[in-house]
Amino acid sequence: MLDYPQKGSDRTVKLYLAGPMSGKAGFNYPRFQEVAEALRSRHYDIVSPHEMHDGDTSQSWEWYLRKDLTIMLECDGLILLEDWEESRGARLELFVADKTSMFVYTLDKDLNLQASIYGSQDRTGGIL
Repeated sequence: MLDYPQKGSDRTVKLYLAGPMSGKAGFNYPRFQEVAEALRSRHYDIVSPHEMHDGDTSQSWEWYLRKDLTIMLECDGLILLEDWEESRGARLELFVADKTSMFVYTLDKDLNLQASIYGSQDRTGGIL
């Protein structure tokens, strides 16, 4: 059983942002930044791939995926940004998150977390 923090605990829930980057203007960094800042202002511990690798975009897609999956697996859950279905990386991240029973969320129009049908069977993740 995974050790997820419960409401009221001192441990924060660490959530990884997943969404389309390749082929998007500026690698979709503005959207990742907007979501990360909004959720951090609500005291979520957010890990965002746009902040990793010091902005280096010179490596192969596979190189980034290997690094990002390693970091994602240290998180408690995954947040799927809009159009995640169009991203082969986000689809792979979701597959891994689902198979490892991580919490998986989507966002509503106000950037509120919404439990998804994927991942842990505890659909609230202890934070909703």
